[in-house]
Amino acid sequence: MASDWYLGACQVNLAENGNFVMDNFRFWDIPLYQENILPNYQKCLVGNEAGLFVLYDFDEGTGNTVNDLAPYGGLTNGTTTSPEWVTGLSCIPPSYNLTYAGNGNTGGSAPSDILSPYIEDEVVTIIGPGTLAKTGYAFTAWNTLANGSGTAYSIGDTFSMPAHAVQLYAQWQLEHYSVTYSGNGNTAGSVLSDTNSYTYGSAVIALGQGTLDRDCKIFNGWNTAANGSGDTYDAGSTFNMPPNNITLYAKWQGAYESGQIVGTAGFSNARSGTNCIAFLNETPYVLFGEGAVNGKASVMKYNGNNWGVRGIPSIFCRSGRRFLYGISGFNSLYFIQGLWIWKQGLCNEIRWHELGVHWKSGIFSSNSKLFITCGDQWDSLYGIQGLWQLTIWIGYEI
Repeated sequence: MASDWYLGACQVNLAENGNFVMDNFRFWDIPLYQENILPNYQKCLVGNEAGLFVLYDFDEGTGNTVNDLAPYGGLTNGTTTSPEWVTGLSCIPPSYNLTYAGNGNTGGSAPSDILSPYIEDEVVTIIGPGTLAKTGYAFTAWNTLANGSGTAYSIGDTFSMPAHAVQLYAQWQLEHYSVTYSGNGNTAGSVLSDTNSYTYGSAVIALGQGTLDRDCKIFNGWNTAANGSGDTYDAGSTFNMPPNNITLYAKWQGAYESGQIVGTAGFSNARSGTNCIAFLNETPYVLFGEGAVNGKASVMKYNGNNWGVRGIPSIFCRSGRRFLYGISGFNSLYFIQGLWIWKQGLCNEIRWHELGVHWKSGIFSSNSKLFITCGDQWDSLYGIQGLWQLTIWIGYEI
């Protein structure tokens, strides 16, 4: 409770008898002075003003008494009005609210100006958007009109409060995002580049493999996570742009198991070209295809639709691992999904060598399977027409 009270009249007129007549009077718990209020005294008769505790309107010219002066300890009900009660032409001017609107925000809430309301001509400082957010958009400024055609204000700008309430609307601008591609362990080629910029929700077409390649791997589209745990997109597929920049990582997987004869292996007198590593419990990534390249056996790589020649094969077997190899009497490699059963013929004069030393090895079964224990590196040799010709093929660890 305030310790001091202030009594004032909004308008005082001189009656015919020479006495002052008050239209109304008020009690405030803040001091207000004539030099501050006089230019606006005509506005004093509006509403509940800050600091106002008692308002009483007199019946004009009747000399009515005060009905309620309880906040002022020296006056009691029934006291007759007199001119000396008037301490000055004191009055509180009206004030006006300043509010902010999110204008289509999808998150957060509009900020609140703790200094509002303001009186006319009081200086207002524009505040920031607080927690306001709109998916796919960035906050830019405030405007007196929702469509942005009014007066614009940036954070920190100031203006003088007009004699009416003001609402400011958040202004939003579309964000632009990029899509980048990662080879995700590629050993050859380079990723394609998407130079487009995208807005939230716009259509994005996933690029193709381009020249990307990875030893012993098959390209299998893109994923939003390097470990393949995100969203997957096939090359050429369309997806909607999220509200952020994204990186698409190449997906690599094992060779396609067709269950068909892959083809006849080519021959060469020397090993050269790509080395492929056979890993534990992982499907091999190279197969031999038909048609030699310069008389050498070819590595075939599956691109999701068909096989293509990728290079010259060889294999490294980790010491102590047991692999399954097979070849028919017609030099045809059979690659059967699941049980790895070779369809045709018995193995014919397969010889094994390490560092140029040749010998026969392994156990042959009726379905032409050959089990060997790999050393550091093994090549399989097949003899025909008196020539040693190098045929290299890969099986599956068992």
